[in-house]
Amino acid sequence: MQDFNPNKDITKKIKPEYKKIRYDVFNILRDQSESIHILTASLKYNEEAQGRAYERIKLDKARIQELETGAVEQDALEFILREKIDGLEQKIKSIKDGTLVPRRSN
Repeated sequence: MQDFNPNKDITKKIKPEYKKIRYDVFNILRDQSESIHILTASLKYNEEAQGRAYERIKLDKARIQELETGAVEQDALEFILREKIDGLEQKIKSIKDGTLVPRRSN
């Protein structure tokens, strides 16, 4: 007659379940590791993309400032030229009216 050992019967039942659980836990850990790797790569890419965007913004700001400075200089030049044209138009009108006699060069 065989002795009944309840622990032996239980270990036979538990061992396959334990292996399955251990396998499942291993797969979960592997998946987590892959997820962490993907997230790390994604964060690194995002940081690089953000750095490139900041550099473009800096270049755009510099270009805008350059254009604004050029526009102010152009406006100033345009104002000076308009004043000169207005002055010349007044002189021409005065000459036509006979109120201003043009200088003659010798």
